[in-house]
Amino acid sequence: MKIYCKTCNQPLSKDVACYNGQSFGEGDGMDYIQSGFYTLSDGMYYPGTEGAVIINFEDLLEVHDHTDIHRLNGCCGLDGSGGPNKLCANGHEVGTAYSDCWMPHAFVFCKDNVIQQ
Repeated sequence: MKIYCKTCNQPLSKDVACYNGQSFGEGDGMDYIQSGFYTLSDGMYYPGTEGAVIINFEDLLEVHDHTDIHRLNGCCGLDGSGGPNKLCANGHEVGTAYSDCWMPHAFVFCKDNVIQQ
């Protein structure tokens, strides 16, 4: 499966497979999911994201920081507290990077702003 921007059809991810493993990297600073895979959020680690696709940062394509600096909160990385903090190459909001030191690291797509193929 690949993820695309719903507005402009810009590719946002490499081809990823559904993760069927038993556990995730739940420790601070750990990759929540292995590269090459995706899972659907249950909202446990990233509240308010239930049903959204989660991938590893290594599987992202051409996304960049939001132009609104208030979306880029965090101490050592991005904590996602300001809402979606990543844009596609054409400037559309596509997801939230969770990369701060006190949380598992992952990218969570905005489920209403992307399509899966």
